[in-house]
Amino acid sequence: MNPRRLHLVNSARRALLQRGVLRRSGALAKANLTPDALKERAKRRVAGEVERGTAATGAGLRKYAMPLSAAAAAGMVFAFRRPLADAIDAVLDLVERKNAKAATTAHPVQTPEQHDEQIGRSETEQP
Repeated sequence: MNPRRLHLVNSARRALLQRGVLRRSGALAKANLTPDALKERAKRRVAGEVERGTAATGAGLRKYAMPLSAAAAAGMVFAFRRPLADAIDAVLDLVERKNAKAATTAHPVQTPEQHDEQIGRSETEQP
């Protein structure tokens, strides 16, 4: 085969191969631009970002666990300061009422001599 013809055949073969590659890449690009494919790609990206953020946050939490937990506790107390104050006042009032009721209904404390007098024993009758 003469060199010109050989060159022409090789060029046609290359063109056909390129055409197939182009069609496949076009179909692939078309498939990648569908809404489902875009959504899946976005999910993977977000999941990766969340994973990286979680790892960084976990490292920070382990490094500063004590100050963060103290700050969290202080924040909770500050956020619920009014309800906590009301609840503490209610508990203190309840304790005061219970103590007052117990003081009025409780038996007075007796010494052993008073007890003996109450039941009618003398000092000589003790066992």
